[in-house]
Amino acid sequence: MEPLQPDPDHDASLLSLATELLPARWRRDVRVVRLVGAVTVHFRDAEGLRHAFDVRPLQAESRATISGEHLAFSYQEVDPEVDALAMLDAYREALQAFAAREADLRPWMTRAPKLRDDCEPASPALREALVESLPEAWRGEAEAHATLDGFELRFRDEAGMLHCFEGRRLGVDVPAFVRGEHLAFASSVLDARIDPTSWSERYREALAVFVANEARIVDALGGATVEGPEFEPDAPARGELEFEPRTDCEPAPEALVELLGRSLPPEWRHEVAGFSTFDGFVLRFRDADGRPHGLEGMRARVGVGALVRGAKMLFSHERLARGLDLSALIGKYTEVLREFSAREDEILALLPPPRVEAELPPPQHREAHEAEVPEALVALVRELLPEAWRADLGLAIVSEESLIVRAKDAAGVLHALDVRRLKRNQPCMLRGEALGYSYTKLDPALDEAATLPLYRQILERFIAREPELRAHLDALGMN
Repeated sequence: MEPLQPDPDHDASLLSLATELLPARWRRDVRVVRLVGAVTVHFRDAEGLRHAFDVRPLQAESRATISGEHLAFSYQEVDPEVDALAMLDAYREALQAFAAREADLRPWMTRAPKLRDDCEPASPALREALVESLPEAWRGEAEAHATLDGFELRFRDEAGMLHCFEGRRLGVDVPAFVRGEHLAFASSVLDARIDPTSWSERYREALAVFVANEARIVDALGGATVEGPEFEPDAPARGELEFEPRTDCEPAPEALVELLGRSLPPEWRHEVAGFSTFDGFVLRFRDADGRPHGLEGMRARVGVGALVRGAKMLFSHERLARGLDLSALIGKYTEVLREFSAREDEILALLPPPRVEAELPPPQHREAHEAEVPEALVALVRELLPEAWRADLGLAIVSEESLIVRAKDAAGVLHALDVRRLKRNQPCMLRGEALGYSYTKLDPALDEAATLPLYRQILERFIAREPELRAHLDALGMN
């Protein structure tokens, strides 16, 4: 396995080469993103529109704008305001310059992406704890590093593809694929051959072992990851363990609470209460010792993690109390959530329709409903959306907590975007400084997998204008 130490030039030479190969009019905000087997060059033109070029090994079935002897050179559509067909000749001309320097670009195809700047080799104890948490077939060439807030572990699978797991101290702004009591565990894509969606379940199963071994990992990290005001070393007395209030819930139908409650072990059937949320449910209860627990389900979305993933719903647990030993509970939670998943059709039948569908008016009443939202906010959102979406646009505030943007594209497909304040354990597609950004599938004609990159591009625009969005939400008194 190629050494994973950071490149001495921190990719500066690749960035310099890519900038040199671009036409002078496109050398704005140039940056490179590297995976094993691919390099993507992002840049802006004189008008500020975004573009991207992709370089990767040439394969028989690959479609390339320009083909070299060993590499394929293509463009990516990253800005909905750019007409790629109109740009095709300019793209081809620019990619010819990249193809002419194929020999200089080719070595970057096999080089591992650089490590985080705060990485240093892991101690023997930390390396042993991390590597032994991996499936045996992934341990041979694993390399472990300590970071300021946790660890980074790189390894190769049976096919030689490079993967990365990382653990970071839990915090309100720390994303997690799987949560432990003290660490947030996540995966990173480092190899262009990896399809994150198809790997998600294998990652989840593998990271469950890291959660089970969390105490050993934290000990090997020197305990530094559990210091700080948010993480109390001493568990509170059981009488002090209470449910945290939520403002996104209302009482669930009794039939739903009864259905969910039957899946709980008998010792967990104390003070059982169910709630309907924006797009799912929450079930809260206490165990025989009075400790609070919470399990939740939501309609499936691409890009949102879950402890158990059903065909139509995602199921997870709430992290309610610091005194709970999550590593001891995760197996029990998973067992119950799998029972929920097996009955997801029954659950969905008892859930109210998504409130975004019920509360947003039909398109023909859009103008009357928009009057409830300040015109300045409507104008800002309209500016952030693709032009084709602006003609059929509706905004609504749901439960004084979520701003819902609903619009139809040129093909008549309905889209719904969600903006709300970030809260602990809140799932979202993208995170800003203080707001979470997501989408909801309302239209059966929506191809989520194909549309996901566009949603990311649009929501990145929202993040870039977050201070203005926050000012409007503050003025509206949104939580």
